[in-house]
Amino acid sequence: MDFLDVSKIDKKVWIVKVPNAVAQIWRPLCEKAMTNSNIDEDDNATELGVVNVVAGKGPEGDPNKKQLLLHLNGAREKGLPTEYCMHQLPADTGSGLANVFSYKVPDKEGEEPSQIRAEGTVDLNFNLMPVHKMDSKGQLELDAAYRALSKDRTIRASTKLRTVQRFEDTREERVQARRNFDAALNSKRKAESEREKRLDNKRIREEKGKLEEILFALFERTPHWTFQQLQRETNQPGQYLKEVLTEIAIMNKRGPHKDLYELKREFKGGAAGPDEKEGAA
Repeated sequence: MDFLDVSKIDKKVWIVKVPNAVAQIWRPLCEKAMTNSNIDEDDNATELGVVNVVAGKGPEGDPNKKQLLLHLNGAREKGLPTEYCMHQLPADTGSGLANVFSYKVPDKEGEEPSQIRAEGTVDLNFNLMPVHKMDSKGQLELDAAYRALSKDRTIRASTKLRTVQRFEDTREERVQARRNFDAALNSKRKAESEREKRLDNKRIREEKGKLEEILFALFERTPHWTFQQLQRETNQPGQYLKEVLTEIAIMNKRGPHKDLYELKREFKGGAAGPDEKEGAA
């Protein structure tokens, strides 16, 4: 089977540009036709409308000119005008010939599409527009359905899909935001402090000599500790732990070990017990 079927390439076809409302009605019917296995059989075709050739309806009532009028099937039920005029567009001789192609949509997912077929060569181009009638006074008389359609289109076009909201970053707002943040932070710190105090009151004091031995062992393992780390390791009340630490360790105020405790110089070089500490003093 050839990839492209050009047996109907010489058939003359028309291209008609239709209003969006009409396209919405025709599109599902066209998609259904693309899935029909008997797409070439006229018995299975859906009649979209009837084209009538009216003589003497050309520009300025020229009797030699003819006008094509389309009666759209099912338009009234959809709230659309039923009568449309097919205005022929000038031929575009500079772009060459245009062709219309078709193929059958696969029935199953993953199935290859059918052979692509050339349905013909474009002969004429038309623009489909609702028929505008004139009343006895020479005033333009629009179809009621067309007026409703135009009104709905105008309303939808004027509806804002996006809104722009102006944001003013004033100093008062920044100050208030900072105050709110500080208040929340202080509240969190206060809650943590109270929780720490309640936990501190439940801790049992270790004998001072025993606590010093534990601290020397910790500093022998790691030379630098934060107070919180030492408290977790010893499980001692905060104030009592600070009193014992003051005697054997110092907290660095600057440098790479800022805010970390380390043993005093006289206790470095090995873990000194309480008796050795008193002898050194």
